Amino acid sequence: MKDLVLPVKQDSVISIAEITPKFKGLIIAYKDSNPIGYIQYYDDWGFYQDIDSENILIHDINLYVLLQELMEEFKITNFKVIDFTND
Repeated sequence: MKDLVLPVKQDSVISIAEITPKFKGLIIAYKDSNPIGYIQYYDDWGFYQDIDSENILIHDINLYVLLQELMEEFKITNFKVIDFTND
């Protein structure tokens, strides 16, 4: 038997389900309290270490898989979202 998790709408958090390829923003990856790169969607989800870089270090069509890979490979401790929309 598994627990059922209900999404809770809060201004300080965003659900991964709300982030689609049409999402206008960035996901910043942190190792401890230091930002080490960002995730953005182009043809698929990509992780970049430099803001002006076109070199994708890791990419995946599935955002959840990419986040898991980053936590494992780069020891990412948390993610923060910058949303560029005015909703």
